[in-house]
Amino acid sequence: MSWLQKYNNFLFAVFGTLLLGLIVFGWGSGFIASQMREEQREIQEMRSPERARELLEQNLSEQVISYGAPILIDSEKLQLTIVPVLQITLSEPETAPPLDFSSSAGSKTFSGASSYLTRSGYGWPRYGNFNNLLLSLGEETELEPLLSERGLIPGFYVIEETADPVLLYFVATEDTDKDGRLTGDDRLEMRLRSLTTQRSFTFDWDFIKVRDGVTVLPSKNTVVVVKNLDRDEDGEFDPLREPRSLLAIDVVTGEVRDYVDPEISRELQDLLIRG
Repeated sequence: MSWLQKYNNFLFAVFGTLLLGLIVFGWGSGFIASQMREEQREIQEMRSPERARELLEQNLSEQVISYGAPILIDSEKLQLTIVPVLQITLSEPETAPPLDFSSSAGSKTFSGASSYLTRSGYGWPRYGNFNNLLLSLGEETELEPLLSERGLIPGFYVIEETADPVLLYFVATEDTDKDGRLTGDDRLEMRLRSLTTQRSFTFDWDFIKVRDGVTVLPSKNTVVVVKNLDRDEDGEFDPLREPRSLLAIDVVTGEVRDYVDPEISRELQDLLIRG
């Protein structure tokens, strides 16, 4: 073997080792970052009702409430303040007396707004791991909790373009996927609450997803939402293999109807299968 061949082999070995090292380093860094994101997500997420009851039977708690920065809406139609209520997971469960959140409580008070909640004004929806929302309508009213039961609000919209401004939000109250947490992956209800008349409606069909999107039709006092269809009735929704439909909801009456006329849907399906 000539010295040139030996030199080339040496360079190949060096560069091969460096390349392998970079691949391993990149994979390791990605894995560590993924683990850190998962750990952070678990810390922020709300524990399941079963886990909370299990700890409470031992007079323990592993989560405390935390407040996000107020969201302010001040327009001709609406004066609204929303304070998101989140949760902080303790490093270890602690004895569960009520916390003192008064201004003199010192280190016992908590705050922890996500950066995207610190903006006032518009920009919907808002996603997060909220266990409640505090609402105040007008300048003279006190903050009041939206939920009277334990639940998770993974996302909400304020819709003021309609004649009756409404709060549209999603709620999970049961750990349906049995992962020990309440998340947006559990079964959700979609709820509408009028911000002027206190009228409210609850919609509880299968496979509601908080990130499927909502379209507002102001002139018709209507919101259009996506409904995921479990066509094979296996208890799961496959977004690649199963269709979606569109539902129109009247925010004043709560009436739900197909947004696309069923006859038009049948015509479109017929065109698709004719070949």
